[in-house]
Parts: sequence; structure tokens; C-alpha cells
Amino acid sequence: MFKKDILLEIKLLGLTISSGIVFALVFYKILPAFFIFFGFIPFLIFLDRVRNWKTSALGGFLAGFFYFALILLFSIYIRWPGFITPETLFLKVAYVASDILGGIWWAIFSFFAYRGWRRHWSMVFFIPSLWLLMEFFRSLTVFRFTWGFLGYLTEDLFVFRQASVIMGVLGLGFFIVFINVALFFTFQYLVQRNLKSSMMLLGVGLVVLGSIFFLTTKAQTDIKSTKSIKVAVAQSNKDTPVQNFYEEPYFSLLNTARQKNPDLVVLPESILKGWDDEKEKSLSQVLANFPGLVAFGAYRQEREKLYTSFFLWKRGSVVDIYDKHFLVPFAEYRPPLISRFSPKTILIFTPGEHVQFLGDGSMRLGVFMCQESMHPEAGQRPVLQGAQLLVSGANDGVVLDSFFLQKFARAENNWLYYINHLTAKFRAIETSRYLVRSTKLGIASIIDPLGEEIVRIDSGQSKVSVQEVKLREGLTPYTRFGDAPALTASFLFIGFVFSTRSIKRTRTRKALE
Repeated sequence: MFKKDILLEIKLLGLTISSGIVFALVFYKILPAFFIFFGFIPFLIFLDRVRNWKTSALGGFLAGFFYFALILLFSIYIRWPGFITPETLFLKVAYVASDILGGIWWAIFSFFAYRGWRRHWSMVFFIPSLWLLMEFFRSLTVFRFTWGFLGYLTEDLFVFRQASVIMGVLGLGFFIVFINVALFFTFQYLVQRNLKSSMMLLGVGLVVLGSIFFLTTKAQTDIKSTKSIKVAVAQSNKDTPVQNFYEEPYFSLLNTARQKNPDLVVLPESILKGWDDEKEKSLSQVLANFPGLVAFGAYRQEREKLYTSFFLWKRGSVVDIYDKHFLVPFAEYRPPLISRFSPKTILIFTPGEHVQFLGDGSMRLGVFMCQESMHPEAGQRPVLQGAQLLVSGANDGVVLDSFFLQKFARAENNWLYYINHLTAKFRAIETSRYLVRSTKLGIASIIDPLGEEIVRIDSGQSKVSVQEVKLREGLTPYTRFGDAPALTASFLFIGFVFSTRSIKRTRTRKALE
């Protein structure tokens, strides 16, 4: 009997691990995107059959550990065979630590899901609500890994990803889990020949889906375009900063852009080693009599503080500056309490005090830099303040692919290029703004408000592309309210489920007495 119990637990744990692996394979595009609507079902079977909270937490941990172990493989600096240096060793340790932390978050979710689980249609809202809260609280930790959000897996599902204008990426994760749970219970009711419950659940699902698509369509039509402008986006294919704008490739890129007479030229982040009068003079001479705006990144020092900044330049002078707000832990700052684990070679930056738009009166630009694209607030806040167009400068060539990804994953580019480009796409959809993204190494692009690439420059090219885009006015529901409505509803529904279970237990105990 004991052996049978052990074998049963192993089989159940295998089910939950398979869910994590399925989602990871969708992430790498090895499985088609529609698998996300079935990938959670093995985990739900596990929840339905597990007998104690310890096994439920262990199952959640293993599913999360395998999921993050796969999707974060790109973060290890490995070439086959690898060489051990302090920096690469740190990345390996950080990789394992991130996998463990991801597993712990899934374990917490699984524990509470087990505590609230019952064979009742209310789970269709309870389980997705728990999932949404788990992803939200995970996004508040020092690493802020929003890469693993399930909502990003809808990238290839054009219609579904549009719902982020009302619910954001967190809400898309709720949406995915909701469909999985609804399918699970519908199948259960059909097996039990409970046609009435299965039809009721199907009706609830159709009403929810219909409401979401109606609100999505309305939100997108409420945003109005004002005027069209010509934008030049550059890919430098040069990782290191230069001394001034006379140096290549920026001298050639700026001259090429100038010939096409755009209203705005966007260059990557941190292309200059600081900013001073000499560098401003070099830009003025290279672009003499150029009437348009130029946006570019450079390090900036103010008193004893060092900033990584994005400048807006016009006709010989800087008209506005954005200082990067969301810094990368262990790469741009040392987190408190665990700072001693950081590599000693990193530059320590100061976060910008204000999230704002840049502008000169002719247009208002919402700016975020590099991995700030992971944070929905990076697009949401400047648009709330009036930004008409999103602009991003990045350098995604900071991490090399692992041997595994080069060998087996279906990718044209380094996976860090893909992930940062992916998260930037969703910032465009959420705010219903065009996004102009310039990179040193990575994927430079212009993305429309539906998340479609209208310009793409793959890594390995030093190139400028010019495209007409539209400045846009108005706020989407997600820009206006953020995650607050979804979080509030999730808290209320989880509280309702646990309170009704508590009342039912109290009544049962009193009846037995």
C-alpha cells in the first residue's frame, strides 16, 4: 500500500512538472502558442487528486523550478566549453537562485490553490485570481522577473494579446488560466454526464470572453491619432560607447538619417562615454541645420551621482533629459542586504527621480530604456502624463546564448534580444501607442499600437530605417487604471471562496455537535 502511495505521488508530481515544461516550450516556440490553453490542465489534475498540502507545495515548486530553469537559460554566460570567471560564476549562481525563487512562488500558489480547491465551478475564477496575485507579488521582488508572466505567451495569438489594452499582461495570465480551468471542469462535467453544469460553465465562459473582446475593441477605437511624423530608427551593431559623434558608426548613421529628413531620429542607449560640451558640439556639427529632434542615450554625472540617461536634442542643444528609473539589480546597482554578492566591476547608477515624457512642444515622447521594457509602468506612466509616442533605447547584447539554446531552440537571434523586444511590444499594445526601439545589439524596430512590427532591423546590421508613424491621444483602460481593478477583484473573489469554506466547516461542526 505504501509503495502504491509513493508511485501515485510520483505520477502526480510528473503531471505538475509537465505543465511547467509545456509553458516553457511555448515560450521557445517549440510548441504552438495555442498549447497555453491546455498546458495548465495537468497541474489542475494534480490539484484535484493530491492528498496533502506538502505534496501540493512540492508539486508547485517543481513545476515552477522547471519552468524558470528553461526560460532563463539565456541568462547564463556560456560558450561550449565554458570558462569560469567571477562574472560567469555569479551568473550561474544567480540563474540557479532565480529558478529556486520561481519554484517557491509556484509552491505558494499551489499551496493556497490546494487549500481552496473543490470540485465546483467557482474554481474557474478562484484559481486564475490566485495566479494573478502570485505573478503580481513576484513582480515586486528585487529581481522583478516579469519575463515569466504567462501573458507574454500570447504574442503569436493576435486577437488574444489585444486584450492587454484593458487588463495588461497580468490580466492575460488570468485569461489563460481561466480558459484552462473552464476546459478542465467542462470535461469533468461531460464525463459525469452533467450536461446542465457543463452548459452553464460554457455560457459563463462565453460571456466572459465576449465581454473582454467587446471592451478591447471599444478601448482601441477610443484612442485617436493626431498627426503623422517621419521617424528614423537606428541599429548601431556596436556594443561599446564612443567618445563623440564623429566616430563610427554614429557619424554614418546620423548622416544617412539626415538625408531622409525625418522629424525624429532615435539612437540606442549609452552610446557616449558621458555628456559634455565637446560631445554636444560634435552632434551640432554632424547635424548642422538639421531641423528635427534626436533622441539618444549617454551616461551623465551630476555632482557625485551617476545616471544612465536619454537625451532629447534639437538645433544645437539638449531640450530634455530622462534618467533611467528602473535599474537592473547586480548590473546597474547593488540591492540592499545582498549587495555583497554583486560583481565588484559594475557601475553604480542612481535611479531617476521622475518618470516623465520628453518633448519640445511639437511632440511628447514617453521614454524607457533597455530592460525597463519589463515593467508595464514604464509605458503606462509617461502616457498618463500625455506622451503621444513611446521611444526606447537598448543594448540587448549583454548576455550570450547558452549552448542549449543555440543547438535546439528555434530562434534567429539571441534569446535576450527576443525577450526584451517581446516585452516592449506589449508596452505598445497596453498604451495603444507606436513604439520606436533603437538598439546597439538586439532587434531595433518600430511597433504599431496592435503590436505588429512595421520596421525590424535584426542584430548584426548597422542601419537606419525611416517610417511614418502617428502621434496618438487618449488613454486605454489599462493605462488609466493599471492592474488595480484586476487585483481588487482577485482579492475579493479569493476572500469569498475562503470565507464560504470557513462558514461551511463551522456549520458542519455545529451539526455534528
